[in-house]
Amino acid sequence: MSKKLLFLIPVLALFGQGCINVTVPDPTPEAATPMAPSPVAPTETASCPDLPQVYYFNKLVFSSREISSIQSNVIEPLLAYYAALPGQSIVSIMIKRTDTGISVESIVDQSTSEDPVYQGFIHPRTGTTYPRWEPEVVPPGYEG
Repeated sequence: MSKKLLFLIPVLALFGQGCINVTVPDPTPEAATPMAPSPVAPTETASCPDLPQVYYFNKLVFSSREISSIQSNVIEPLLAYYAALPGQSIVSIMIKRTDTGISVESIVDQSTSEDPVYQGFIHPRTGTTYPRWEPEVVPPGYEG
């Protein structure tokens, strides 16, 4: 099993609300030179809330009904979609209100790459509810 040092810093870390997850690989002595003891145990992981982290930009503008609708109709289908894809998981989601709905931006960790994927979309609002999110389907014959 390969170990990779993974630092995940959500966008809101700039505002003091972020979290850094650090996985420290097991030390493997490659030479006979003594090493200074590490302040972090070899398999210790920093204590952070479960991923994905969901952030609402200016959360006070959302009613509890809107937050509930976003959770059940946008966040949960989005997480289920990425959970079904092999080797991909959502690390963080940022939700901002727009004039016509919400802007959803997420960071996706890929097990096949050191680089994360940044993706986003605008989701419409109907009153105080949000329709169920569905992934975009590429039309037949599209050659991009």
